[in-house]
Amino acid sequence: MYLMLDVVTNHMGYDGCGTCVDYSEFNPFNSASYFHPYCAIDYSSETSIETCWQGDNSVSLPDLKTEDSGIRDTFNGWIADIISTYGIDGLRIDSAKHVEKGFFPGFQTAANVHMLGEVYNGDPSVFPDWLNYISGLLNYPAYYWITRAFQSTSATTTDLVNGINTMKGTMETTVLGNFLENHDQARFASLTTDKALAKNAIAFTMLMDGIPIIYQGQEQGFSGAEDPNNREALWTSGYSTTAELYTWIAKVNAVRLAAAATGTGYNDWRAIPTAPDSHTIALRKGSAGAQVVSIHTNIGASGSSYSVSLPSSFTGFTAGLSLTEVMGCTTAKADSSGNLALTMGPTAQIYVPTTLLADTNICSGGTDPGNGSGSGGACAAVSITFNELVTTAFGDTIKVVGNVTELGNWDTSKAVTLSASSYTASNPLWKGTVALTSPGSAIAYKYIRVSSSGTVTWEADPNHTLALSATTCSTGTLTVNDTWQS
Repeated sequence: MYLMLDVVTNHMGYDGCGTCVDYSEFNPFNSASYFHPYCAIDYSSETSIETCWQGDNSVSLPDLKTEDSGIRDTFNGWIADIISTYGIDGLRIDSAKHVEKGFFPGFQTAANVHMLGEVYNGDPSVFPDWLNYISGLLNYPAYYWITRAFQSTSATTTDLVNGINTMKGTMETTVLGNFLENHDQARFASLTTDKALAKNAIAFTMLMDGIPIIYQGQEQGFSGAEDPNNREALWTSGYSTTAELYTWIAKVNAVRLAAAATGTGYNDWRAIPTAPDSHTIALRKGSAGAQVVSIHTNIGASGSSYSVSLPSSFTGFTAGLSLTEVMGCTTAKADSSGNLALTMGPTAQIYVPTTLLADTNICSGGTDPGNGSGSGGACAAVSITFNELVTTAFGDTIKVVGNVTELGNWDTSKAVTLSASSYTASNPLWKGTVALTSPGSAIAYKYIRVSSSGTVTWEADPNHTLALSATTCSTGTLTVNDTWQS
């Protein structure tokens, strides 16, 4: 797992009006001299956007003088320390368009990780220059196009196809962050209750160029409209892993991961869109042999099926190539010219060369959504012996926890306790054997230390991963030898 941190460099927050701020409450910027004078934003003026205040007179957001070298030095030192201390892998920059562009090169250098700036603007023409100053942006133009294309059965996909081609021609699209929902926008389910439309929009967001972003609760079908109604508490869902959109997202993500795992540069391969008709958009991403070809429609759950044909010049499929449509787990073949003919229904279809699915649990005969944690995987059953070397204090217990039921599904209260029966000062071994009945094609796991008081300490990132297949599981037993990560 990679960790992305959301940071704000534009402003502080004050529980009160813009003209009655007690600056001494802030740290380290505890004086009015660090802030621009209060003014309401005039969005027709770039200077006003950068120097006036967001918020309102109930909760004001005092705007920092980020053009000041001392403030920049403070931020640069702070972010370098945060990244180093906590192992942060990326940053989301809140309110980026309210900060002058010149602030970001130094901040980016200090952070030395990929950043996604929030430039809240649906006009793609403003993005290329921003990408000269910051490594990535939230893809607001595509958000608007995708929402318009899929929120109604009367919409068309024309703007979406044209928009993507425009962005491809003017900027590097693989560094953008794609989303259908976030905490500032009405949830998609507040615009339409048609799950078929939602599935098409989600799949497109995940399979286009860039980094897919799923907003918490989206996978549960939350339907809050404008802020604050779109910020529902996730625990009200019961954290369901069987919700319709949860399993859909998991499977689309598994396809994306399988393509990326081929080592053919899938993530950097720039997707090609095409519109077979005004209600359909197809997307091809990935080089031949590892390409993902997806077809998306806005006919909705009540729409009638129809025929779609995609030429080999678009898909890259060769004559007679065996294919799998992964969302329905059905087989298909390219024709003698490499063309793909299909019958399109209400939900997105995703075609890949069948060979791409080797050693995955996608469409392997079970009901697993493809996240490596369900039944029907490539490895039917196996007993795994976990050997962990870690020096412990009296009263400590070492346990293993992971992403399958037998390892607790990441619930530390259900982790498997290892034995210290072979533990010595020179060989501090904790070990245990766990029988997995349907692990799929891979498992992820970590070790935890539980003190006599019940305090749980996780070993450091990353997760351990173990690839499984019918071959590796053929003996029925496996052994892994690990050392505590610190």
